[in-house]
Amino acid sequence: MRANTWRSAARPSSRRSPLKSVHWADLSAFRRSRLTPAKTAEVLAAKLRKAEVEIHPAKNIIRAARITPLPKSNAKVKRDLGKIAQGKKLPPILLVRGDAGRDLPLIVADGMHRLSAAWHRDESADVACCIVDRPR
Repeated sequence: MRANTWRSAARPSSRRSPLKSVHWADLSAFRRSRLTPAKTAEVLAAKLRKAEVEIHPAKNIIRAARITPLPKSNAKVKRDLGKIAQGKKLPPILLVRGDAGRDLPLIVADGMHRLSAAWHRDESADVACCIVDRPR
């Protein structure tokens, strides 16, 4: 059963990113993560705000990021599973594309709890995401 629980899963006529209207669009958590220098994080944040929404199966995202989903017992995963069960739409997750040539995995910049909840609901669930290329 493929759960259609993402705000952009209906593929609206305008496929521009819904990030302009959500409170976490400043990506402060991404900047604080120290994965990249501040200037690079700002460039990625600007690109993510303009990115189009894409749909990918949860299991493919988890595999490309080389991560393990958070456990069902995690409080935020439980919260998101509850939202999915209630039929509420979740915002897209934010991703930075990996680089196979440099053996760099996909980065989940925002939405790990939502991704984990989708995976626990159905590992093949379609997940809305905004993806940008990694800076060279």
